[in-house]
Amino acid sequence: MVNLIYIHSRGVSNKLWEDTGILNRELLYYCALAKKLGLSKFSIYSYEIQKINDFNYEGITISTLTNSNKIISKFPKKLKEIFIAFSHSINLLKKIAFSDDLFVIRSGQSDGAYVAWLAKIFFNKKSIFVLR
Repeated sequence: MVNLIYIHSRGVSNKLWEDTGILNRELLYYCALAKKLGLSKFSIYSYEIQKINDFNYEGITISTLTNSNKIISKFPKKLKEIFIAFSHSINLLKKIAFSDDLFVIRSGQSDGAYVAWLAKIFFNKKSIFVLR
């Protein structure tokens, strides 16, 4: 099975995409990529604090992994981003470590893709990394 994962760069979120007017463009791009890979869903790792429910866009189910930890939400912005990145790293590494699936991991910046790179090194998994 193929897994498509988009990892936001530090400080970026679906809300920021929406506020700057690029959410629809980005979702269209990833939905087209998911369809090209024969997928009906993909995941976004985001720096939002609130829980975001799965939603459907262009026939593709999008799940967003956020961090709803109330303690972390009270941290200063930079410290909050570090803890959320660490949390995402652990979750993604566990997901990749215990799977024989292929992971297509996309990020706009290298600080979003380092988690996938570490998984490749430590677990020698088949993965495709794409940076914009």
